[in-house]
Amino acid sequence: DSKYGTIGNYLACYDMKVKGHFESIEKAHRGHGVRKGILPKESFIYRRQSDSFICPEGEELKRRNF
Repeated sequence: DSKYGTIGNYLACYDMKVKGHFESIEKAHRGHGVRKGILPKESFIYRRQSDSFICPEGEELKRRNF
């Protein structure tokens, strides 16, 4: 079912520290791009000095617990 591979479900599983059994978010949304609110990783800029990423809007991404 394609609805299981939504960004909301991925984030909910991540926040609950649950490993979901569905394909990767990149594979699930390949070809959907910005239309579905998921940007390709090439859209983000890595800053080595702060070990952070900058989104296309110019904001620094907040790091979650890894």
